[in-house]
Amino acid sequence: TWAAFWTYGMEDNINGDPSEIDILEQLDRNMFTFSTNLHITNPYKRHQNLKDIKMEPMNLSDDFHRYGILKEKDRLTFYFDGIPCREITNDIKYLTDKQHIIINNGNCSTEIENDMYIDWVRFYKKI
Repeated sequence: TWAAFWTYGMEDNINGDPSEIDILEQLDRNMFTFSTNLHITNPYKRHQNLKDIKMEPMNLSDDFHRYGILKEKDRLTFYFDGIPCREITNDIKYLTDKQHIIINNGNCSTEIENDMYIDWVRFYKKI
């Protein structure tokens, strides 16, 4: 299993596919790294690439952390504990506006077991 905090489009984008934003994926037992990703289909049928965020020497399992995104018209910014850690500016216009928030331990063909503890979840909308 792997810990995941992500969003999934509630409707298809202009190219007929829902978008997905991986805010946090903890794909293995490396507690010093988490992954972010943006799955969108643009007119060229390309997706953004996965990016690992390395936090060494901090062990992510030692304490609670805040993971987040800020979606603006021309950019998507990923945050770790309130600090920007990644920004995407190309193809943002293909993101689906309405997104479900999903928090889960994904399932894969591995013997690895991860626990994920959640203290709180907040959603903000700019007015």
